[in-house]
Amino acid sequence: MEITYLPDRKIISYKGDILTSPADVKGYDGLSPDQQILFDKFLNNFYQVWEFPEKHCPVKIRYVADKIPYLRVDFADDEWLHILSPTVWF
Repeated sequence: MEITYLPDRKIISYKGDILTSPADVKGYDGLSPDQQILFDKFLNNFYQVWEFPEKHCPVKIRYVADKIPYLRVDFADDEWLHILSPTVWF
């Protein structure tokens, strides 16, 4: 699947649906530059694993300084994930 990034920060799925860009997720501006890069890469990978990525758009992101630090991303359907790397989340 190919995801296209447009100049106005909109992301278009392979079906032509507009997806949430990383910078438009609530809390993104409060992340450090390294955390923003991690989230950008995660979201690109995350969208690519779904047949219908528009159903899995994030609404909030925050850093959690736990024993093993992670980013927590919340989705519109009340689901959430721990992000440890661009390719490891649970």
